[in-house]
Amino acid sequence: MTTNSDRAASASRIQTAQAAPTIRIQCTLHNDPRLIVGASAIAAHVARQRGFSERAQEDLAAAAIEACREVFRFRPNRGSLPTAQLSAASFPDRVEVTVESSASRSTVRPAPRAKRPAKSGAAKKGKAFVSALVDGVQQETREGRACITLVKYGGAVKSRPKV
Repeated sequence: MTTNSDRAASASRIQTAQAAPTIRIQCTLHNDPRLIVGASAIAAHVARQRGFSERAQEDLAAAAIEACREVFRFRPNRGSLPTAQLSAASFPDRVEVTVESSASRSTVRPAPRAKRPAKSGAAKKGKAFVSALVDGVQQETREGRACITLVKYGGAVKSRPKV
C-alpha cells in the first residue's frame, strides 16, 4: 500500500532530478583578458548545447564577459591577482552562468586607478547592458565574496535527430 509520505518522497525525487543541470562546466579564471574571453566561449558553448539561437548564445557570452569584469574590479590586498570561479549550467528551461570572486570584500581593495573604468558611468552602462542581454541578473555576496548569476531562459528542449 502506498502512503502519502511515499508519494511525497517520490515527487521530491522527480523534482530534484528535473532541477539538476544537464551540462555543468566549472573553472577558475585569473584576471587576464585572454581568460575572460574564455568565459564567453564557455557560456556560448553551454547555450549552444541547450539549443539556444545564435543571437541568444552571443548575448549570454557578452554578458559573461561583463560579469567577469565586474567581479575583477576588486583584488586581494596581498598583491596577488584575483581569481574567480565560473560555473555555467544548462537546465531544462534555462542556462545559468555564475561568476564568484575568490576574495572576500573585507580583504579587497579597489583596483589601481589605471585599471579602473572611467568615471563616465561605465559601470552603470555595463550593468544596464548585461540586463538587456539576459533574462535575469542576480548580484549577491556569499561569505563576503561578490557573486553574479546570469540567467537566460529558453523554450522547451528539442530532441536531436538520431544519427
